[in-house]
Amino acid sequence: MRNPSPSTSFPARLMGMSLLLLIAFTSTAQAENWKTFKHPAGIQFDYPGDWLLKEDESGIYVIPQPVQFNQQGIPEEFLLFQSVAAEGITDPKDPRVAQFFDQIWTANFPGMKRSGQPKAFTTKLGAATVMTFEGKLPAGVTHRHVVFLTIHQDQGIYMIHLAPKNSKRVLENTAQKVFASLASTPPSIDSALLRSWSKSTTEGSVGVGASVFANSTITWTFKQDGTVLYGSKTRVDGHTTGLGVNAHSEGSPNVTTGRYSAANGQLFIYWEGGATERYTYKVFLDHEGTPSLKLVPFGEKKAQYYQ
Repeated sequence: MRNPSPSTSFPARLMGMSLLLLIAFTSTAQAENWKTFKHPAGIQFDYPGDWLLKEDESGIYVIPQPVQFNQQGIPEEFLLFQSVAAEGITDPKDPRVAQFFDQIWTANFPGMKRSGQPKAFTTKLGAATVMTFEGKLPAGVTHRHVVFLTIHQDQGIYMIHLAPKNSKRVLENTAQKVFASLASTPPSIDSALLRSWSKSTTEGSVGVGASVFANSTITWTFKQDGTVLYGSKTRVDGHTTGLGVNAHSEGSPNVTTGRYSAANGQLFIYWEGGATERYTYKVFLDHEGTPSLKLVPFGEKKAQYYQ
């Protein structure tokens, strides 16, 4: 968990890409008028069936109904799910976890401070921690933010309960129940992806009596068990005309391993070490009938094509 940049706005871009950024999700009915939200990466949680569940670039919002807005047009009280690379931290009680969130609140809410020490909490995913921040926002309203965090597959998954301190809804127990329900579920696997996909590019320069060319190959391999491999390899060839010398060098393949989930044209990748990536994808046959894969990185327009 790296130190946050003081200039980063909260919550939209605090953590870069959130684990819970979605275009498509499933929500199923449950007893006691609660629903279950399922993320294709293999995470799910329960929430009150009459609450609004909404996503945008900053994460997943769960908003009590009826919605009550403040003067800025923002719901007064809501739950927000986000995630951050754990970067080697495996225990939610690790002091670096509290330090990380202390720095976030200092940078974004100077009038708020953590109240007391983090407390132990439990989810269906395992051990968790909970900490509370209190104080005034720039608008002068006294707020209470409760942060719940657990660590799963190199990701710190956390939920923030944001509310005015004098809120009459009394939703603390409900918020705790939502986060406590956090559990794992099988990731989504698209059988159309299950193979290796490669593309090669060549760059070179030609001078008087000499030429150098570099050929690079990138390969994605998607497996049935949810494993993804990303490999890159480069070969450099040189030729000197006058001396009749040919030379080449070939580096060892660089391979990165991670986990993936794919559903409804959305591909989520969780690399070893905690880095995450998101793509839109499409598997199709090109004009020659060759299976092809189109990948577009999240937030970009330029597509990458593999066969």
